Amino acid sequence: MNEAVNIIDLDYSDSLAVTWDIGRRCNLDCTYCPSYRHDNVSPSASLDSLKETAHFVFRYLETMMPFRSNKAATIDFTGGEPTANPEFVEFSSWLRKEHKEKYQEQFSLEVCLTSNGIISDRMRESLVENYEFATFSYHCEATESQKIRFFNNIEILKSTSFNMKINVMFHARDDYFEECLSVCERLRALGVDFVPRLIGDKDNKDRYNHQYSSRQINWMKEYWKNPEAVLFQLLEPRVSTADKPDCEKKQCSASSLGRPCCGSRNMKVCGGSSQWRNTKFLESTDFKDWYCSVNWFFLHIEQQTGQVFHHQTCQATFDYGRGPIGLLSDTGTILTNLKERIATKSMPIIRCSRRQCGCGLCAPKAQDLGSLLKIFPKHVDADIFQNRQPIEKT
Repeated sequence: MNEAVNIIDLDYSDSLAVTWDIGRRCNLDCTYCPSYRHDNVSPSASLDSLKETAHFVFRYLETMMPFRSNKAATIDFTGGEPTANPEFVEFSSWLRKEHKEKYQEQFSLEVCLTSNGIISDRMRESLVENYEFATFSYHCEATESQKIRFFNNIEILKSTSFNMKINVMFHARDDYFEECLSVCERLRALGVDFVPRLIGDKDNKDRYNHQYSSRQINWMKEYWKNPEAVLFQLLEPRVSTADKPDCEKKQCSASSLGRPCCGSRNMKVCGGSSQWRNTKFLESTDFKDWYCSVNWFFLHIEQQTGQVFHHQTCQATFDYGRGPIGLLSDTGTILTNLKERIATKSMPIIRCSRRQCGCGLCAPKAQDLGSLLKIFPKHVDADIFQNRQPIEKT
């Protein structure tokens, strides 16, 4: 994406995606995953508490759907490792039944899972029975037995024609980076969709955001120029830590590269020439002060902290800020505020306060409000914005 781009849209109006972090507990302990995302001591959410949250999610979707052109929702469970919860299989079956009995006439539902793929046979069977899609992530820091379990699950699910995608988490350590290249080759041979991802896409310099050599960054750039090409040969000469000082740290971070859409969505971008082009990868993710529709395409639940957000990573609010839109202990207020704004046709429009956009980069957005309002009708009933109050930057 060059500097002239000022509008990002989707080919079609996508579903409203609920990402639901059901707990921090995880069966891995990767060095690049911070403690606020995983641990091995947090208690698992009870079945009753998960059901209570699901009732809120369904009521939220029920309120939003009449004003969306696409009457479809997805619920994507994340963590931690969501399958570490011993109630998770039973809850998955209940969720499917609850939607079918009470809500299927109002909106369709796809149930998805984001997991490290190191799951039990019982959970794998539940996936085939109760889920439409899963995103698995490959982590080089897993043990050899865990990696064997990972590929065993992938091969069995592939044999059932289960719909899945693998995020291959490219590690900056030399041998791990080459291992990821080999994993991509193996997945391609299996006919399994995958996305190469660099660890860390924020602009800070802590240990959770790896610094890559220029050869590693260039490999990733070349891949996204032509993903179908044969690009999985090992890097020659062998990548070494000696390469790292030859570029500034910011240039060798994941944030300097840009990023693909997490869901491999086909985005449409437009610049000053009004010429639209399609892409799945954005070279720049700086949308500070842009107007964004992220709240119409996402909702995020933090089961362990009890917080509710418009989006997991950007956490954008209607007041040019960041933070939760409410708490699971007071979901009535969230729903009341939402219904009142819709009834009075005063729904706010988010203006982004962040320098970097993460997972929500595929949500339609524009540098100026007028451009966003022009593409809104394809996705949302624009009538509900007519009495909105402009949000001033603070």
